[in-house]
Amino acid sequence: MQYQTSGVDNDLRSYDVQDDRVFFNPKAGVTWSLQQWCQLYASAAVAHREPSRSEYIDAPSGAFPDQSVWWMWSWAAVSHGQPGS
Repeated sequence: MQYQTSGVDNDLRSYDVQDDRVFFNPKAGVTWSLQQWCQLYASAAVAHREPSRSEYIDAPSGAFPDQSVWWMWSWAAVSHGQPGS
């Protein structure tokens, strides 16, 4: 992501922002079939969110805001009827 902006904010302060970031958002999931009637699911993901415009403008001079990092996990068990049915 390449972000460039300049101007004057609401507080009449000048700003000039130039920032380059690389994001990698991996995701993986698996499914296990234990029996014909029962399955387990699991997944994991990492997501990065770039800072908002206001986070750049309101940051102290020369400082860059941190990106948000979210770790997501999920799992489930699904039953399709009864064993032996």
